[in-house]
Amino acid sequence: MTKRRSGVSFFRILLLFFCVLYALSSGCASSGTAEVPSWPGRPALRPQQALSKILAASLPDWHPAGPTVFYDEDSLFEYINGAAETYFAYDFLMLATREFVYAGDASRTIVVDVYDMRRPANAFGVYSLGRAPDADFISLAQEGYAAEDTVFFWKNRYFVEIYPARPFPEAKEVGLEFARAISARIPKTREEIPLLKHLPPQGLVEKSETYYLRSLLGHRFLKNGITAEYIVEGERFTIFLCEYGAPEEAQDAASLFQKEIEESEDLCEALAQLGEESFAGKAEYLGPVVVFRQGRFLAGAKSGKSKGSSLCVLQALSSRLPK
Repeated sequence: MTKRRSGVSFFRILLLFFCVLYALSSGCASSGTAEVPSWPGRPALRPQQALSKILAASLPDWHPAGPTVFYDEDSLFEYINGAAETYFAYDFLMLATREFVYAGDASRTIVVDVYDMRRPANAFGVYSLGRAPDADFISLAQEGYAAEDTVFFWKNRYFVEIYPARPFPEAKEVGLEFARAISARIPKTREEIPLLKHLPPQGLVEKSETYYLRSLLGHRFLKNGITAEYIVEGERFTIFLCEYGAPEEAQDAASLFQKEIEESEDLCEALAQLGEESFAGKAEYLGPVVVFRQGRFLAGAKSGKSKGSSLCVLQALSSRLPK
């Protein structure tokens, strides 16, 4: 069994950075029972059975180098060290990994890691942390991309990473073939990422959306939310949107955010005609921000040089949210 390589990709660097934020601002992940998606016409499988079925994929002349190995929340550190915290932040359930070797030639070995993240939103969240708008995207599953010799994609509740145990010339092409074979064994889902549909399309930087189950922008009170990049009139800024279980929860989060801004010694500005309540100022570590609450939603922008461009997007966002 090849020990998981570490720190070799931009994705891993982002994961490690996110780990620090998570460790400082959040607790352990939930360990509740997870429901496994059903394959059409068949009864639901237990998580380990479902992962085994997915990793039963094969390619001509490529054969399993050994059995599938499983890691849970107690053992994931043994495989990916500090990066495990990132997966815990998204309610990680189980990892299944398997190696495939080409015709007995150990110098050409492909490793397939399949992470069961309990929910499609969590799988998308882990995936979205590592992608960049200019990545080499591939038409695969719900979305995927290739970075050097590694292929990443997500589908249903699974995040998948495929890479060579040691570099070899055609590793990327073989990884893409395995990605297609693995994706075909994961059942489709109709479940979407609901928050994405609320984002105004004008000015949105494509593929810049990132989902956070908790600790968005490093704040514990910002959870179940997305960030997205916008460019309006040449100005680039970040929009965030969180959905809570009830308006009262969103109100509590807004109060905590406003308190932080007041404590930054910047004047909170009242912003008319934006949600049910709104405020602006300078937040520690984030810089200038504009924030509003509307029902169970809390949204805002990390502003650029002026608030004008971000306010236009926030007004459009407010009009797309339920009243």
